[in-house]
Amino acid sequence: MEKDRIVSGEYTVEYGTAAQAVELAGTHKVILKTNLLDVVSGDVVELHSADRTSGAVLHEVHPGDEKIVIENPLRSYLGVKKGDKVNIRKIETVHARTLNIEIGETLVDEAEEKVVGTIKSQLIGMPLHQDEDVMILIGNKPFKVYIKETEPHGIVIVTTDTKITFSGEMKTIIDSKKREEEKKISIGSPDDLGAEIFLEKPKVSFDDVGGLETVKRTLKRIAYVIKNPEISEKVGLKPANVFLYGPPGTGKTLLAKAMTKECGTNFISMGCADIESKWVGVAVNRIKTLFSKAAQHTPCILFFDEFDAIAHTRGDAHDPTRDITNQLLIELNEPRDGVFVIAATNRLDLIDEAILRRFHYKVKVGLPDEDARKKIIEIHLKGREVEERDKVVEWLVRESEGLSGSDIKDIIEKAAYEALDEIIEGRKVKINQYHFEKVLREHTKTKIEENTYIG
Repeated sequence: MEKDRIVSGEYTVEYGTAAQAVELAGTHKVILKTNLLDVVSGDVVELHSADRTSGAVLHEVHPGDEKIVIENPLRSYLGVKKGDKVNIRKIETVHARTLNIEIGETLVDEAEEKVVGTIKSQLIGMPLHQDEDVMILIGNKPFKVYIKETEPHGIVIVTTDTKITFSGEMKTIIDSKKREEEKKISIGSPDDLGAEIFLEKPKVSFDDVGGLETVKRTLKRIAYVIKNPEISEKVGLKPANVFLYGPPGTGKTLLAKAMTKECGTNFISMGCADIESKWVGVAVNRIKTLFSKAAQHTPCILFFDEFDAIAHTRGDAHDPTRDITNQLLIELNEPRDGVFVIAATNRLDLIDEAILRRFHYKVKVGLPDEDARKKIIEIHLKGREVEERDKVVEWLVRESEGLSGSDIKDIIEKAAYEALDEIIEGRKVKINQYHFEKVLREHTKTKIEENTYIG
């Protein structure tokens, strides 16, 4: 008789303590209070609410009067609250051979192996059911994962041997990535500790860059000149190098990638700190190798970030960095069909004048104005649930004056984490203005501390 009750038992949902909420959140584990004797911790059960079915692992079993502690997001998925009834059925443990899932399109920049590893690490030990949604963290952002199909069918436990495959847009993205495998090029031989660089085809477009309309219009024109030299020459324009300058975090790297996509060329990116070496000859050799590799993969855009690290004003004859700057001048002066250089810096005042003259186009990338901030905010809020979205966007546009696009992105990510803390505790699900206010206070405090010097 007792066994029949666990096979088809009805239990009342109740909330756990704050510690239990943190411990159970996102795990598909529940705490059961029952007088039955044939269930123990670790058993797998099937949960039935009025509308949905899911699996759970009994995290703890205590004597009690048929109560069950379920925390979010499992409680939200089942659509139950405190006092509601759920039916429980003890089932056998079945391991998942394969799991087919769908996930959001915002993972376009992640490698397949990284995504699979991240997802699997959070799902291992979790009983899942076809047509179920689960929440996971990828990078620094919560994602909803839809369990499209399991093999075998029914409630299954994810293990280290479970194979995870993708459907929908994520599958399309991964298939595309496999077709466009990036090639690794070494900028130096092993004995000089040369950094590894990548030849790639950026997927970032100008639509992904919020605001900066004048800058984007200028870069689109330059891209047209590079793509259509015969037409451009009719109006006296020739392909030339581009210099981007402005405060940090304003999107210079993003613009370089978007321009490369617009041109349809290859892209090699190198942080100039990776070129530097305590041995001047090594840095000079790396610069030679970099331009040589670009010439082998034309058409190609070479992007130098933090350009002031290797192109600063030359000192006297004893300045050891003169050779580096001189080598840059040699490379920039040498005509190479199909090789174009984009350089970026936060410190235009440090750049050697002779180097600067080798860049026909000098484009200032400033801090975003009000319209630009709104577009940046809308880009980074896309796909996120925000309470009173329009009101929050307008407020954030005002409060973010003087911030860079990178600052705004960082604030939105941190606000999402603040909301996630409440989700874990079984409270609010949407990001709201309070979360942004808290993050902005911390951001302002940090900026003040960074700019405070004690003499």
